[in-house]
Amino acid sequence: MKDAIQEISQEYQKISKEHYLKGEYAIWHLNGLMYHADSMITQYSAIAEELLTRLNKLTFVHVFIMHTPQMQNLMYEFYAFISLARISLDNLKHIIYPLFKNPTNQMPKSVTDLGSGNTDCPIYERIANTEELQYLIDLRNCLVHYRTFAINNHSVIKYEGVDNFEKDSIEELTKPMAKGSFRITENNDVVFNIFLPDIIYNRENNNKKLVDFTYNNRMNILAETIRFIRHIVFNYMEAMAINIVSQEERFTFDKKGGISPVNYKTIYL
Repeated sequence: MKDAIQEISQEYQKISKEHYLKGEYAIWHLNGLMYHADSMITQYSAIAEELLTRLNKLTFVHVFIMHTPQMQNLMYEFYAFISLARISLDNLKHIIYPLFKNPTNQMPKSVTDLGSGNTDCPIYERIANTEELQYLIDLRNCLVHYRTFAINNHSVIKYEGVDNFEKDSIEELTKPMAKGSFRITENNDVVFNIFLPDIIYNRENNNKKLVDFTYNNRMNILAETIRFIRHIVFNYMEAMAINIVSQEERFTFDKKGGISPVNYKTIYL
């Protein structure tokens, strides 16, 4: 992925000095996302190794309460990743706005404003309608405005299917701990998961309300992080590619919804 980013950004940067600088900013943001993802993988792997060590030494147990400072480090990196991912989506405007016919003051101030109108730009139309990216934005807004994912340096890691083990006597003890789960495959391999919530907000009847988190969709934190990166990188690369072909002002954004949205190809990553 880094090689592809480097190749297309180099062509984009040849257009002008201004494009060169914008390309440098874009590369910094995208490399930063991959840096945080790599750090998350390192911390996640360390937690999994600790779990495996315990499973190899002990008669099979269903619940571990483990000292895991790596879990705190993982969440530090996840917070940084989510913030940088949102910033990267907002900063895409520096590459794509010059291709719009609209004056800059008529353009969305942030990626969250894309839903306030229609556009014939395939990149912005795709972002506005990509569920994974809307989930990322919801997750960032939740962390900033509503609910922290702060944890202490211990974790509760349960065998999948074990529920309601936290009796009143230890409920307060385990509340600030991160939660994980594991299962054993038919080949006796250990599969370790940290899941993200299924949804963040309920938007029924045009009201946005934070929900009680559920984890039925089994959205692994690393898998979702990689998926977020792929979406963001793809949109950056397409924005640069359009600029490379031509810097003609060709797109429009209408806050009143007076234009028809473009037909675009949905990308599943």
